[in-house]
Amino acid sequence: MANGVRGTTKGKRSAKAWLVNLNELSLVTSKSENTLRSDIQRDPENYPIRKRGGNGVEWEFDARQVKRYYDARDRAEAAADAKRRDELNQPALELYGEAVTDPEAEGLSLAERQRLVEVRFKENQLAEQQGRLVRADEVFLTLRQESQAMTREIVKRFSLDRDDRRYLENLFASALNRAVDKVQALHDAVDRKIA
Repeated sequence: MANGVRGTTKGKRSAKAWLVNLNELSLVTSKSENTLRSDIQRDPENYPIRKRGGNGVEWEFDARQVKRYYDARDRAEAAADAKRRDELNQPALELYGEAVTDPEAEGLSLAERQRLVEVRFKENQLAEQQGRLVRADEVFLTLRQESQAMTREIVKRFSLDRDDRRYLENLFASALNRAVDKVQALHDAVDRKIA
């Protein structure tokens, strides 16, 4: 027996070469016999058993089918975990104004993720208090006021008539609105990514 699989030969294996008993399956999968028995007991309908063991009769498994079973189970568990993380991000977003979706949060428990959201929320509050964090609506208002002031200065400097003043006001307002729309689109894209 080579690598825990009976009948191993160079080249293509015969179907029989993939058949293993419980001890050999433990070696092939790097799982203890107790873990394998527990998995079989937890999912008796789906676990790929060729022949049940007991009373001196050895268990028999096709190692390929067992690998497919564990691969499918791992994928299903990963998908369920990802779905649950997404579900948990919504309350975090509502409670703290942000969700934790970055790679830094991968592998963290729910309690650890919650603490990370709370820390980030407090960091944002502190940054806002210290004037290091600026709210988007305040930025848009400041830009609008500055563009209006610039329009007034140009009108005065070049003694423009009413039509030219309106043209400049509309030109600046359009440019500002396009910039605001672009920034809002970026903000919405981040929100969609978080949600």
